[in-house]
Amino acid sequence: MTLEVFAPGISSADEDLQTMHTQDELYFVQSGRGELVIKEQRFRAAQGDAFFVPAGIKHRFENFSKDFVTWVVLYGPQGGERYAVDTGATRPKNESISDSRDFEGH
Repeated sequence: MTLEVFAPGISSADEDLQTMHTQDELYFVQSGRGELVIKEQRFRAAQGDAFFVPAGIKHRFENFSKDFVTWVVLYGPQGGERYAVDTGATRPKNESISDSRDFEGH
């Protein structure tokens, strides 16, 4: 598991240059507002919102305010939980495989 923070106002970045990741991601918006584009679907993002992005899915933040800050949690097996469930990939004993019904609609 990796914990990161994306705060473009602090770094003076005016765009999100991230690439697709090999692990599933959770975003927790700490402050500000913006838009999260997952594939080509756009979601409003504001303080208190949380988002799930499966591994290998194109996504980025756009139109974010100067005070925009989001926590980023990358977790799980390489290829994501869906890959592990679909392929039966093995994982460490301390990790459980989620029921594939958890991923419907994502």
